[in-house]
Amino acid sequence: MVKGHAKWIIAVLIIAIVVVIVAVAILTSPPSEGIIKIGYIGALSGDAALYGQTEVNTLQMALDEINSNGINGRRIKIIYEDGKCNGKDAVIAAQ
Repeated sequence: MVKGHAKWIIAVLIIAIVVVIVAVAILTSPPSEGIIKIGYIGALSGDAALYGQTEVNTLQMALDEINSNGINGRRIKIIYEDGKCNGKDAVIAAQ
């Protein structure tokens, strides 16, 4: 189990990764209208669902903030997949 400050470190790292992914998506996509789609695989069910739901809530807050103004006229959509905190289900979710 992850304890104390390690949870916050993991949350900050996840947010940083999302920001990098969004930046890369924006910089590499042509400046046209439409939706920028980003995939998320996390523990939405199972033993670690509490952590996954915290991540989803954090992503939703960031998404609402970003989409309130849009990015060059574009909005972001996150596609959520349940990895169930195990490798086999995470691979299935990625596919």
